[in-house]
Amino acid sequence: MEYYHLGDEVDIEGIKREAESLYGTIGDVWCPYLNEVVHLDAGGLMHLKCKPDGRGRSPEEQYARFKLLPFAPRIIGRSSTVQGIARSAQGILFYEFIAVMDEVRIKVIVRQDNSDNQKRFWSVIPFWRKTKNDGVRILDSGKLND
Repeated sequence: MEYYHLGDEVDIEGIKREAESLYGTIGDVWCPYLNEVVHLDAGGLMHLKCKPDGRGRSPEEQYARFKLLPFAPRIIGRSSTVQGIARSAQGILFYEFIAVMDEVRIKVIVRQDNSDNQKRFWSVIPFWRKTKNDGVRILDSGKLND
């Protein structure tokens, strides 16, 4: 996984098209921790593009999330432990799974709505850090000695 420095010239639209195409082929993923299927539906894809209030995410945020999307099914499908569980004021549960893939720390969120109790992929989130010298935001490496 290459680092993405904000300001680098990248084909964000191309990455989005590739990720959307991939997303449509994934289907459901069995999660060992949840002991059930996690659905990858349109809501998760929309959440990668927009914030919960409906405003679009910045191109940099979208790029990072779409670039990491291929790792999400692998993380869900291999997770036998959960790193966090949160409940919203509306009673929605969010499960947090964290893994290091290709030396990048990645967080995957699975959402469980209280209306039907189905588990759905909600988000893939990079761990960001800022460089020491210039404060540029980059994807955090999983290398423990860094």
